[in-house]
Amino acid sequence: MDNIIQTIKLEEIEKRLNSLNKSLKSEESNIVLLSDYISNLKDIVGMLRMNIETLFGLDPNFFSYCDTFDINSKRWGVGSVRTDRIFFVCTPGIKTYIKITGNIFYKLEDDFEPYFRALLNSTNLTDGIIYEKNFKANHDFSTKIEFTYSFIPTKQDNMIMLLTHAGTTDYLKGTSGFDNIKVEIIGYNVAILSRKYDFRLFITKNNYYITKNLSDHSEYLKAPINNVDLSAPFNLVENIKPTNVAAYSNRLHHYNVTYVPNVTYDKQTKELSVDENQNMFYFSYSYNSVVIYAKQNPLPNEFSQFVPINKGISYTVGHPLFPAVKPYNLGNVYTNYDCNLYATVALENKLSEVEMRLNGEKIDGLWVDNCSVFAKDWEDHIGERQHCYVATSSLAEVYFFDSDLPTYKLYIGKGHQVSAFMQSDLSINVYMKWLNNIHKKVLVLNPSTNKYEVQDDEEIIENAWEYLEGYGNDYFINRMGTWEYVSN
Repeated sequence: MDNIIQTIKLEEIEKRLNSLNKSLKSEESNIVLLSDYISNLKDIVGMLRMNIETLFGLDPNFFSYCDTFDINSKRWGVGSVRTDRIFFVCTPGIKTYIKITGNIFYKLEDDFEPYFRALLNSTNLTDGIIYEKNFKANHDFSTKIEFTYSFIPTKQDNMIMLLTHAGTTDYLKGTSGFDNIKVEIIGYNVAILSRKYDFRLFITKNNYYITKNLSDHSEYLKAPINNVDLSAPFNLVENIKPTNVAAYSNRLHHYNVTYVPNVTYDKQTKELSVDENQNMFYFSYSYNSVVIYAKQNPLPNEFSQFVPINKGISYTVGHPLFPAVKPYNLGNVYTNYDCNLYATVALENKLSEVEMRLNGEKIDGLWVDNCSVFAKDWEDHIGERQHCYVATSSLAEVYFFDSDLPTYKLYIGKGHQVSAFMQSDLSINVYMKWLNNIHKKVLVLNPSTNKYEVQDDEEIIENAWEYLEGYGNDYFINRMGTWEYVSN
């Protein structure tokens, strides 16, 4: 009897031990999750502590813990459809978070295996992957992307690239793209440097040529300089596709548009003329990295003209240069690839893409933006106003270069989202975003050295993201995301 009771007790103990063992294994995963949770809480508390120290003035070097960048253009194409590199600076050695949300879409007419990837500090499609999502489909579909990635940066300047792929390189069978992607960086001393192209301006003495680049289309408005109303109806930019891609026109979408006047120059009379009945546009297409100069509603046999530069996803338009066949004057950075500085200039004996070199030597560093300096009185000084540039490096350092083949460079300060305007006295007003303010710097030409110098004083325009001068003392300003026009 006692043996039977002992056997029953041993079986009961064994069952309880097995049950306890299962419970322990289950709790192990919970303990791991709890450990990760506590670790994340520690990071967040640390960041909050740094922010509190800033509020009480204990850390004067702290300037930001979060910045966002919206890719508000709907882009699609074939093969690997990539965003431009999204550059940002932050403090190395401190945990930093990348949060990305938005929509991707695919147009498929066969069985493919499309995918989405996010890359950190890499342009190789198989390196630096921080997030990947793979699909199998034979029909059109869209999906939302939302993820957070944390890392400890080893350097101050970093970059993100996003890409979609339809799983095919046949335009007629499959394409893919992005629609309203938001990138948020949370860390220490964070600033996103990549240029935003939502609002463009071209200046003449009579009219402003204004462009709005929206998520799925672009709009343009020609406004007399004495009667500007940004609430007026804008016109839709349409029918500007190059004729050599007509077969794919239903699959391609132009973006990064700049509305400009149709300017011509008569070499014999040495006079400018503007065809007010013909609208012209610089723009890019999603399928590759060229800049195109084209008119709206081209004739069936007209060929939209490729600007003689094929590295122009990131570009700015300067004042026209004459005498020339076409008024090219663009500053470029090939942000999808080598991030070198380029320029396109059109002079009488020169019409080509130029990789900018300083006294014949390669300009070191990675570059985010190359802003063409715009001479506001170009119409009254044909061929007299030099083409020069203000470029932004991946370290948020802004430099002046005196030409497309510069002889010197001049450090201006920290910033990005640069605009620059040459005045009638040849001085140059430079506007740079830093945090939520615009810093105005003035460059003055030293007659002894024939080189520009930075004036000591600067003006700070608070709560502003971008500043564009008008023809006179008027200006256009982006106040924390909203564009305004301020008359004289």
